[in-house]
Amino acid sequence: LNRQRENLPPPLFDKEGSLARVWRLLLDGNALLVLHFLCIPWALRRKGETMDHQLDKHIEITHGVASGKPRIAGHRITVPNVVVWHERLGMSADEIAMECGVTLADVFAALAYYYDHRADIEQSLRDDAEVVTTLRERTQSKLKEKLGV
Repeated sequence: LNRQRENLPPPLFDKEGSLARVWRLLLDGNALLVLHFLCIPWALRRKGETMDHQLDKHIEITHGVASGKPRIAGHRITVPNVVVWHERLGMSADEIAMECGVTLADVFAALAYYYDHRADIEQSLRDDAEVVTTLRERTQSKLKEKLGV
């Protein structure tokens, strides 16, 4: 086992239980996930970068832009927008990237940000839904007025 440790990237043994996770993935036939688990963090560490640093390149928060919500850097496309399109409307990451003119990395970074800050993003979505409901209650529909409904 020590010889195997020397040949494997360091992140595999950084956290307790991670080796068991790798074995479970291998036994479940998820060799690609194991490859991702082994190589990506190791490659980033070799460059002196972390996954958080990678997300900072794609996601930004600026007060006064998009109501201060986290958004794809250089665009007004917010993380909650991407979440709704992907999770609720069933759009693939490729479809979102093509429709919005962003990179696939931007879309995946937005989804990663969502999963890291799920409670905050879900609360933001609920707050937005409440605002819409309040506005609908206060505003008469012109169409309903014309139809007499």
